[in-house]
Amino acid sequence: MIDSAQAKPSQAKPSQAKPSQAKPNAMNPRRFMRGWRPTAFLRSAFSAHDSEPSAARRLRRGLLAALLCLPLLAPFAPYAAAQTATTFVSNLGQTIATGVTAQLNQDSAQAFTTGGHATGYKLTSVELEFDTILQAGTHSTFTVAIHEDSSGSPGTLVGTLTVPSISTGSDQTISFAASGDGLDLAANTKYWFVFDVTAAETLSAAEDITLTASDSEDAGAASGWSIGNNSLYRNWNSNSWSSDNDYNIQIQVNGTANPAATLSIAAPADAAEGNSGTRDLTFTVSLSEPVSSAVAYQVCLSGTATADLTGAATIPAAADYQPRFVDSSNNPSNSACITGGAVQAGQGTSKHVGIRIKGD
Repeated sequence: MIDSAQAKPSQAKPSQAKPSQAKPNAMNPRRFMRGWRPTAFLRSAFSAHDSEPSAARRLRRGLLAALLCLPLLAPFAPYAAAQTATTFVSNLGQTIATGVTAQLNQDSAQAFTTGGHATGYKLTSVELEFDTILQAGTHSTFTVAIHEDSSGSPGTLVGTLTVPSISTGSDQTISFAASGDGLDLAANTKYWFVFDVTAAETLSAAEDITLTASDSEDAGAASGWSIGNNSLYRNWNSNSWSSDNDYNIQIQVNGTANPAATLSIAAPADAAEGNSGTRDLTFTVSLSEPVSSAVAYQVCLSGTATADLTGAATIPAAADYQPRFVDSSNNPSNSACITGGAVQAGQGTSKHVGIRIKGD
């Protein structure tokens, strides 16, 4: 098997105070100015079994074997059942912007993009850097959630994150966790982290989230992951977002890569060849996990039994069987290697190919 892409280990966040950073810009009405505030092969013999009955011949084990060939469109590998959450991407280590923050009496959103792991990811938590918290407790007047992207703005809700009990203070990194084993994220996809105020004036304009003028991510991000180079803001009761191209919200996205998919093939039950007519046998090719990109495969039949590869409607007298395309037309194949068709993303996890046996 080819090794799957794995998320890189997380990077410890520096414990020292972050330097401040100034960036010239026109005043943004969203922001609170601090000075103003109060392929390999998977080999296995998948064959019709043989017990050599005297009355009817069976295809003997070893005479006909189905070999699953894996010309995959993405790498897959066996997966360990338990995974520890790691940091996918972070900009918490970037320099904090000087004198400007995101107020907590308005909604804020920050985009991020996932990496290319074929079966996607589980988001387990997002960490957010707060400059000032004046009200302690479990806040019920805002929600934190992940949304799909819709033309550059937050779209369909993926899932909400739990708001923990928050203490008053400054320069706090607070973690918002997903329930269960996390939120499913597709590979190579843009999402939004959204801080959504649900009631007016319950959070003060003097409470705020830190921003950075840097468009860089911290070292150690998982392959392909990134944080967007702009953030969004809006009035708490508005549906219209405005873009801030100067500053990004400081976040860290954590989680695990989903199990890597593996291909397998299931042989049909024993079938008597018989002395006349034909029998159809079907092999089921399965993926262990749904995938976010198509996976192509072939099933190759080999052995000492004679295959008819002419594509004829009737098996000739000199042949024992025909490979057939089960999922499409069930027509005979003119090749011993049957391309059953790619297993498509979002279209189930199994396909079929087959053989037609001639009794004689």
